[in-house]
Amino acid sequence: GERTMGVLLAIVAFLCGVTGDRNSQKRVWVECKNRRASIKRADIAKLLSSVEDVKARVGSKRAGAIDEVWYATTAGYDFDAVNLAREKCVDLYLAVNRPEGTMFERVY
Repeated sequence: GERTMGVLLAIVAFLCGVTGDRNSQKRVWVECKNRRASIKRADIAKLLSSVEDVKARVGSKRAGAIDEVWYATTAGYDFDAVNLAREKCVDLYLAVNRPEGTMFERVY
């Protein structure tokens, strides 16, 4: 629902925030999906294609470098999606409802 999406957006804002000196910054691309259907291999492939497009446009400029790629969802992941994520070093997170609220657990 809207609350879960709000949590996802808060995570994105937190992860995309830049702290520390310029040499210690880490830039994380976080893709968030709030849906019922599980994430498919094609979804991971589309994300990776977008990341590669940005990297190609930016080149080797540090200001636009992407250090890590994460995928967060309220649904699960298909087996093929997990395999592609492992192959391409994409961290996968899943929203899990706990008594204290929605938490994100790393799947891979």
